[in-house]
Amino acid sequence: MRSSDPAGPCVDANQTATTAAATGAAAAPTAAPPPGAPFDALALLSRHGRCITGGSLRSLVSRTHGLEGLVGLHGGLPPEHVFPLTSLRLGLQGGRCVELSAASLMGAQQYTMVQAGLPSLHQWAVNHVRTLHTPPGGHDLLLTSGASHALEMVCSLFLDPGDAVAVEEYSYPQLLECHLVPRGCRVLPVAMDDEGVLPESLEQALAGAQQRGEPLPKLFYSVPTGHNPTGIVTSLERRRAVYGICRRYGLLIVEDDAYFYLQFPQGTDSPPGLAGLPRHASYLSLDVDGRVVRIDTFAKFLAPGLRLGWAVAAPAVAEKLTHLMQAQTLGPSGLSMALTDALLAEWGDAGLDAHLRLVQSEYAAKAAALHAAAQRELAGLAEWRQPRAGMFMWVRLLGVDESSQVLDALQAERVVCVAGRICHPRAADPAFRCPYLRLSFSHPPAERLEEGVRRVGVALRRLAQEPRRPPPPGKWWKPQRYNADGSFTRFQYQLSDAGTITYVAGVQVYAIDFDTAETAIPALRQRNAAARFVCYFSAGSWEEYRVDDDQAKRGIAPGDWGSALGDYMAPPWTDERWVDVRDQSVRSIMQKRLRYCKDIGCDGVDPDNVNGHANPTGFPLTKANLVEFNTWLAAQAHTLGMGIGLKNGVDMVPQLHPHFDWALNEECISFSECTPYSRFASSKPIWGIEYCNAQAELGVPTQDPGCVCAKAASAGLNFLIKRVALDAAGISCSRYCASHACVAKASCQAAAPSTCGVLPAAPVL
Repeated sequence: MRSSDPAGPCVDANQTATTAAATGAAAAPTAAPPPGAPFDALALLSRHGRCITGGSLRSLVSRTHGLEGLVGLHGGLPPEHVFPLTSLRLGLQGGRCVELSAASLMGAQQYTMVQAGLPSLHQWAVNHVRTLHTPPGGHDLLLTSGASHALEMVCSLFLDPGDAVAVEEYSYPQLLECHLVPRGCRVLPVAMDDEGVLPESLEQALAGAQQRGEPLPKLFYSVPTGHNPTGIVTSLERRRAVYGICRRYGLLIVEDDAYFYLQFPQGTDSPPGLAGLPRHASYLSLDVDGRVVRIDTFAKFLAPGLRLGWAVAAPAVAEKLTHLMQAQTLGPSGLSMALTDALLAEWGDAGLDAHLRLVQSEYAAKAAALHAAAQRELAGLAEWRQPRAGMFMWVRLLGVDESSQVLDALQAERVVCVAGRICHPRAADPAFRCPYLRLSFSHPPAERLEEGVRRVGVALRRLAQEPRRPPPPGKWWKPQRYNADGSFTRFQYQLSDAGTITYVAGVQVYAIDFDTAETAIPALRQRNAAARFVCYFSAGSWEEYRVDDDQAKRGIAPGDWGSALGDYMAPPWTDERWVDVRDQSVRSIMQKRLRYCKDIGCDGVDPDNVNGHANPTGFPLTKANLVEFNTWLAAQAHTLGMGIGLKNGVDMVPQLHPHFDWALNEECISFSECTPYSRFASSKPIWGIEYCNAQAELGVPTQDPGCVCAKAASAGLNFLIKRVALDAAGISCSRYCASHACVAKASCQAAAPSTCGVLPAAPVL
């Protein structure tokens, strides 16, 4: 048995699957190993990876190449004197030139004799990586036929059908479509914000897989610089956190840094060149135990036609990659390696620095032109952030929940963009909705970029002016109860602190007051473009402080005003009164409120006070009246393309659950009335709130958070612990139980009147 095949004979893969690492079986995370302790990447090899070895003939040729006095009767090598090229001289921009010597040219036309690549270019790459990244552990480097080939080799080496791979929520579509889907891999998308992947989301995904007894992902794939498609640059702080999580859970990290050299953080003012690129800031720079495979390419900063790059990995992994490359291509093109080597030697670091400044300035100018054009042409139609690296600008369309629906209109204007859904692991899921477009600024000149964005704006404005038609069935936003990794969808419910809705990293759904939403939604989307927004309004009452207060007063007949909400409380809420939801004037107001929510960018609505039959409203409202009103509200929201949640109204769940996309309850555990929510489809979220100061504010007993959260989890309910004021503070039951004992009891009543001391200073959701 070869020492590089630790899992056992490759002829019987089933016999080798005896350890959790070899099978991918879920194992409890351990404390991070001490620095310098090696990571056994070979335990994660695929069956093909375990079997691949260096071919005997190829190894013999490489091992004996260049031996003085050797008579080689072993290799089928063409004689160099019959090769057609005898000289090669190439002009460079700026008037200089490179010329290959006769000996170099002859060698470049022969099979590559050294398995890791042309020795002089290989040494350049080793020195270059040492300067930029200084990997702390032992690593080897091999030249590759470009980043795409390196990625194919990594997937072939490690992935079997059914293996799981963690990726950034939106990822390189070539990886998804051409490597992972054909191999039958499970893909776990991890949420991102404007600093990159969210470590807490990665932790939750891995912990969720472990709790469900599912195999953990073998690797985490990342494009950390100028991310494709979003353009994000992952911060060093995030990379440290992600690396630590991957250490604890035993994941390999594939760092595909194709756009590393295309950074321009200061725009056109000060391109970094080579000397100003970030040093010691990559995953490879953090790699103390050999779990990172870093992929680089000459394609983006020299020329893609060279089909040339390099990969760095732990020695055992690099050896396996070299064996695989010899089996697939016999190594990169000799001509490409010789030309690149001569070019870099002619330039030196100073010449490469000058070239990179030229390239970065070009990209910075085009990114600025695209951004400026978008400011002129797309204001009010879309949201985006100005790119500072890479080739792409990630654009969220406003009022459009699925960007592929605008592609025909764009092509009619003779402009082509990429629909964002192809970059998501759920691209093939018809229920998945993606409002993003990827705009590339790399190739067209600035004036064509401006014209392209103008055409995008024309198409979007034309679509916006078309008469609104009801969307086809199912074509509105429908949140899911669980993420792909099995964790609950993360939500925040904040109705107070008007105008200052708190951003919380990783939150996927914000429920906010519709008075606040017009300013809050754009601000929050700048921080997390993937977030969704549910807008709260009262559908069963009039409030004198609302944005539509005047029209509400004018539009509702005096006889439709009812009792003050909380007449039974001390003091009552005198500035809010029930309305008669049977009356058409009330419904007209609610239609306007729904339209307003749609126009300001709400993805869904949270209508409150929709259970008037169970309250002293001053009207003879029946349960049948409220079931009909709620059914009408749901149809109105869906017609506008918005999701809608059922707020409280537990006794109406049997009639209403088919019409609503989620439920949101206050205090159902306190009142032991959560059971009806089991009627909701398992995919629909059941969100809830238990108040930590219920006794003081509402006159009902406060509940113990650990008991409440245990009961919520057992019922599949996603609950928050919050104050009655519904300010930013809060903690999700998932996060609370991660650090506290959560045990269900017959009664959850707390010993103290308030348990708000459990709330962190900042929301933990």
